[in-house]
Amino acid sequence: MCNAPVVMIVDDHPLHLMILSKHLKQLGVTSVVEQSCASQAVLYVKQHHVDVIFCDLLMPDQDGIDLLIELNGVGYRNSVVLLSALETSVLSSVRSMCQTFAFDVIGAIRKPYNTERLRSMLQEWQRGKSSSQTPMSHPLNHRVNVTESDLLMGFATGQIQNYYQTIVDYKTQQTVGVEVLVRWVHPQYGVLTPDRFFPLVEECQLFNELFDIVMLNSIQALKFARIPSHVSINVSHFNIENPNFARHFLALCSEHDIDPTHFTVEITETDYYKESFQLFKNVSQLRVHGVSISIDDFGTGYSSLLKLSRLPFNELKIDQSFVKNIISNKKNQQILSFISHMAHSLELKLVAEGIEDKETYEFLKKYKIDLCQGYYFSRPLPLEHFI
Repeated sequence: MCNAPVVMIVDDHPLHLMILSKHLKQLGVTSVVEQSCASQAVLYVKQHHVDVIFCDLLMPDQDGIDLLIELNGVGYRNSVVLLSALETSVLSSVRSMCQTFAFDVIGAIRKPYNTERLRSMLQEWQRGKSSSQTPMSHPLNHRVNVTESDLLMGFATGQIQNYYQTIVDYKTQQTVGVEVLVRWVHPQYGVLTPDRFFPLVEECQLFNELFDIVMLNSIQALKFARIPSHVSINVSHFNIENPNFARHFLALCSEHDIDPTHFTVEITETDYYKESFQLFKNVSQLRVHGVSISIDDFGTGYSSLLKLSRLPFNELKIDQSFVKNIISNKKNQQILSFISHMAHSLELKLVAEGIEDKETYEFLKKYKIDLCQGYYFSRPLPLEHFI
């Protein structure tokens, strides 16, 4: 295997250690470290470089959950694969616990081990390694102190930048568009994701200015054909409830000679929207002029079905929490089946987010997905790397 990782296996069962180590070496991994207890694993990580840790959850004394917490505590920032025969709901809960940790949980493998699943995990590590050539995001557990003046300086000096993630036609696997994801490329802290600075944007009431930066960056990229011809942009409730939002959006398109039909506006389901005159006016005007309206993160927020019945959505994005681990999660399969049937009966385009491997992509075939995105196709990338 090219650029094989340094792998550590943490499992208290000697036979499982031997079997997994053998599988990994057959896949070309030449450097495999075997540890039978959590404390020794943490000590090793503090002193040596490790790319991927395969972590058993059920161990005596310190279990795998304790190990994951300690790994985060000592600053481990690479990849983890969970090993367990426990039910899917437990694995899902553990992955949710790790969402704020510095390392990435790139997958889970059930015992007995499957060679193809192991290969998929190594490929996922390789994709993450390749994308790390871009500026690194700051780990969520690290304290970042940014002020209002920092933010205003960031706005003024071009530190607020667009990252782009491909949107793919499910049937053809051809790239048909991109989703824009805003990042703050901070001179001290590196690439900051929105959760790190949106509270400050809200406090300073700068959502309109932020949207203008994202929109104008997208327009310039479109004009010079540096990204695909369809762009999805997230808008907050601060934007969509602005009385002049739709007119301003359309005016920017007109000023730069860009057809507004090139855009999809994604209304985030996790935000709370007042059913106001301004909300209905804005979304209606955008649809009249050919802008697509998407309900994002469907199933995770406020009054999803009520929104669907009252607002002119023509696209529905399934939240990635329903897509990840769907192969082994029976509940999510039932939920996704319901969403798929509802979306197509309402003639809505159906988009699946969070596809991280080929197996998940293939499994979704039965749900009649129209468009998809996720790390299997591409991570969010700055414009120069996206090109």
